[in-house]
Amino acid sequence: MMVDFRVVPIGTGSSSLSAEMAEVLREVDSSGVTYKTNDMRTVVEGDWDTVMGLIKRCHDKMMENAERVSTIITIDDRKGRAIHIGEKVSSIEKALGKSLCK
Repeated sequence: MMVDFRVVPIGTGSSSLSAEMAEVLREVDSSGVTYKTNDMRTVVEGDWDTVMGLIKRCHDKMMENAERVSTIITIDDRKGRAIHIGEKVSSIEKALGKSLCK
C-alpha cells in the first residue's frame, strides 16, 4: 500500500518548521521504508503495520515539541497488486505522451 501523510505542529511559537520537520524525516529515513518527500507531504510504501507504526512514531516525535499536532493520512491500498511510488505518475505520463514537471 502507499500512504501520503503530513504531520503539522501547532503551537510551536515559530512560523519556521524546518527543525521539527527534520526530526520527522529523520524518523522516516531511518525506518527503511521506501519514501518520497516534497514541500507539502511525504509518501511511503509498505505493509499496514509498518507504515502505520512509522506514522505514529512521526506523530509522537512532533508531539515532543508542539502543544498540538494535526496528522493527515491518505491511504491507497489495492487488492492483488502492490502499489509503488512513481507508478501512477508514470502511467499518466504515458497517457499524455510526455513527461510532467517534477
